[in-house]
Amino acid sequence: MRINITLECKECGEQNYRTSKNKKTKPEKLEIKKYCPRCDKRTIHVEKK
Repeated sequence: MRINITLECKECGEQNYRTSKNKKTKPEKLEIKKYCPRCDKRTIHVEKK
């Protein structure tokens, strides 16, 4: 039931990371604070649709 997702920076929109999540236990969009090389700081990355 795990799916692969892409995370994109909320500020600049660049797609930086790929990860997986369990769609059954976490149906909502994933939000993680990660480093963005384009912004050169830690920003919130959200799951791309």
